[in-house]
Amino acid sequence: MNPDIYIHASSGGLAIGSIHNLHAPQTPRASWPHQLGVVPLEAHCFEPRFTLDLASAEPTQILVGMGGVGKTQLAAHFARSVQCSRGNDLLVWVSAANRESIELAYAQGAREICGLTEESPPKAAKRFLTWLQTTERHCLIILDDVTDPADMRGLWPPSRPNCRVIVTTRRRDSALLGQGRKLVDVGVFAEQESVSYLARKLGTDGRDCEGEMLGLAADLGHLPLALAQAASYIVDQGLKVSRYRELLKDRRKVLAELVPDGSTLPDDHEDVLAAVWDLSIARADQLWPEGISRYLLALSSMLEPNGIPADVLTSKPARSYLGICKRLLHELDGPLEGDTPDLTEDEVLASLRSLHRLSLVSHSPHEEHAMVLVHPLVQRVARESVDEVHRGELAHFASLSILWAWPRGEGHRELCQILRSSIDRLSAVAFDAVWNVGAYDILFHCADSYGDAGMYSTAISQWTKLRETATSILGPEHPDTLKCLSRLGSWQSKNSDVDNAVDSLLQAFTALKKVKGPRHHETLLTQGELAQMMGFNGGYRGAVHVFEEILESLLIDHDPTHIQVIDTRCQIAHWRAMDGDLSGGIRALEEILEGLPPWIDSESPFTCTIRHNLAGLRAEAGDIAGAIVDLEDLIQVERSTLGPNHPEVLVTQHSLAYFHDRAGNRDRAISETKAVLALREEVLGLEHPKTENTRRLLSRLVSRGAAAE
Repeated sequence: MNPDIYIHASSGGLAIGSIHNLHAPQTPRASWPHQLGVVPLEAHCFEPRFTLDLASAEPTQILVGMGGVGKTQLAAHFARSVQCSRGNDLLVWVSAANRESIELAYAQGAREICGLTEESPPKAAKRFLTWLQTTERHCLIILDDVTDPADMRGLWPPSRPNCRVIVTTRRRDSALLGQGRKLVDVGVFAEQESVSYLARKLGTDGRDCEGEMLGLAADLGHLPLALAQAASYIVDQGLKVSRYRELLKDRRKVLAELVPDGSTLPDDHEDVLAAVWDLSIARADQLWPEGISRYLLALSSMLEPNGIPADVLTSKPARSYLGICKRLLHELDGPLEGDTPDLTEDEVLASLRSLHRLSLVSHSPHEEHAMVLVHPLVQRVARESVDEVHRGELAHFASLSILWAWPRGEGHRELCQILRSSIDRLSAVAFDAVWNVGAYDILFHCADSYGDAGMYSTAISQWTKLRETATSILGPEHPDTLKCLSRLGSWQSKNSDVDNAVDSLLQAFTALKKVKGPRHHETLLTQGELAQMMGFNGGYRGAVHVFEEILESLLIDHDPTHIQVIDTRCQIAHWRAMDGDLSGGIRALEEILEGLPPWIDSESPFTCTIRHNLAGLRAEAGDIAGAIVDLEDLIQVERSTLGPNHPEVLVTQHSLAYFHDRAGNRDRAISETKAVLALREEVLGLEHPKTENTRRLLSRLVSRGAAAE
């Protein structure tokens, strides 16, 4: 009969005994199999997500992951499996928090196995390692929770086929790797694993609340330890899962209030959730540059957990913030003279690597944007360690860091989306703080960026919320409230929401004239938006008149190369041409296009708009073939810089289909119109005015084709 593993009932110290006979603790050394140390009771906490490979070519497997992912449970499950399979003679479980505990465990092995009784722990440990090097017995050594790789120097068990070693650690240092050692990344639960675990812990088959359990698992980032403690809290408090999720999302509640206290932890856990990472954070703070890692972690806690470009965390504002934090660390030594120096980029990167080495973040320096990932619960703990007063300062520097890292020029769609995600996260976790410290410019930037990316509905939604918040906090006539109203009207106009756009822009224009004056650039921009809508509705001459007034005002304060001056000249030329002066409008736009200052990119949306309008006027003047050539070249530029599904690209594609029909290429016109219609239905929706416009064009083309046949 295969013996059971001897689990000592006490909670402290080292439990040593034979697993051959629980009633004979004085079993002689020759009795095999043998066990040293305590396999943790909490091994029952989680089901193993994968099985460690006993037949692996590498005798030593290192389980690496953040605190709470279940590394110890995996190692304990492996130990039980090995013992139950009769494939092992000796099991040694070592609590490896420091070098002394490792040496004591090895020394105990020397006494139990080799009969040594009088040597010091370091010497006895060496004797035990020597025995491991020469024995033919099959051994399993588990070094649980190695805190510092330096503690293992000279204490690594030998790399032999009959001596298997499992190490659990949060450290990712290269010093852990070497001959015969295999790194195994331990991550969080998969989605279904989380739901299955919660169903078992909550005593339900999951059919009545599977959706809520799935939501809770996502709220907790599928972290096994978090799921265990949350489930225990739910059961102890008699809560529904939905109610617990409400409490979890309540920003007035700190995470420590939503897990069991230390006396009622489930599954023999030793620490509450927030304390799991304290040791790692403290250890990271001890590494160079000392005392900075926790502040860098706090800064990253305000941003998107699934990917922060390293350039954000090494930006000048971030380095300034960390420099201030470093100065505060030394205040007890007396006041410092002069300005607070920024940290260097190398110091920040070193601190980032310290956090990575301790599995508090995941940093990929060789991948695009050198992305940094942080578990949402680690972020929450880091945020909650910062008091309300300083959380505003943290939000301020986080917003400046994002703006500093924002790419210049066109063609950075992926990076812009990544940064928008961080702004959305900042807004979600520190919305009040952002407004209280006046850092809401970042929210304005994000809303416009969504619009620039072609997500007009998202831009409108964000500007609507921003306007409501600004009205409540700043007042209805505050300049920034009026800016929200003006930008809302602008994106409503681009989205062909004519009635709401006119209403928003008229309100903004009336208030801006009163608050900022008729010649202020924001007043003139809003007036120009209204004039453009007048032109779109057929009021060509009125649009020309208004833009001429705007140009006169602009030239009082700006030189002819100012972007707003150039744009106003383009508007005058375009609407004059639409009013009948085609040749004059074409010449004017050609001159403007040729004379653009060098700082205006030839592939910018501004330049593309001029080119698109110029091609349309040339077609109206009879040069259909030339217009098609121009638009086919333009659409390649737009697809490259804006993306193939951007609404502005679809405008160009629609125009191309229309001009192909006018040139007599009906089959191609029908084919391209069908393609545009499919994309507009997907991007803009079935009922959008521009979708309806393309649908009408397709209907006309098909009807004419049928009539011709």
